[in-house]
Amino acid sequence: MTTYIYTLEHPITNEIRYIGKTNSPERRLHHHWTVGHKSNNKTGNWLKSLKKLKLKPIMTIIDETTDDWQQLEMYWISQFKTWGFKLTNHTNGGEGAYGGGQWNNVSVTAFTKEGVIIKSFESQKQCAQYFNTTQGNVKAVVTGKNILLLKKYQIKLGILKENINPAPKYKSYEWSNKPNNHWLSKQIKCIEDDLVFNSQTEASKYYNISVTTINNIINGRSKKTRNGKSFCSL
Repeated sequence: MTTYIYTLEHPITNEIRYIGKTNSPERRLHHHWTVGHKSNNKTGNWLKSLKKLKLKPIMTIIDETTDDWQQLEMYWISQFKTWGFKLTNHTNGGEGAYGGGQWNNVSVTAFTKEGVIIKSFESQKQCAQYFNTTQGNVKAVVTGKNILLLKKYQIKLGILKENINPAPKYKSYEWSNKPNNHWLSKQIKCIEDDLVFNSQTEASKYYNISVTTINNIINGRSKKTRNGKSFCSL
């Protein structure tokens, strides 16, 4: 089954405020709009503010995977925070439908670094006791925050009975289906240096500034960077 990583953005300012995962984008967006605004958290309050203005958030699929969606979701949340976006996510991602208190009762299976099955456990707590470590360390691997437990073991959700692939090395994910019509993908120009960039991300890396700073200048919320650079869309 394909899992999609998506963003929710303000329909007027185009500011990205939330990163999530789903197997059904249309159904998930409908849930955000009809139920999400009732949640008493940052995301719920943001959706509530949009609903009062009769505005709907825009969903954009930025990546997809058939495996290890936890690591991918956590990567994109971390990446957008690094770019300077003020996300409303109240966790670092990777939890899916499980709340923090429910993790202790989730069954997991342990494997060697090479992917050879070791043992299945009815709960995260049992797994932690078996390897003489903490439940927090087990959860960090299951959610994708860490790749290995104690630098030796893979931990996967569920009672599994077959070997899996060897543990991957840390890597940077690229956009697998980058939307050409999205503002992050449009070409921009630095007026002072007469340089053209394929995206705001590319310009932010070149000048070592946040994407938010560049986006604010392009949309008229700021005039120039601290170093006197201004940008425009092409």
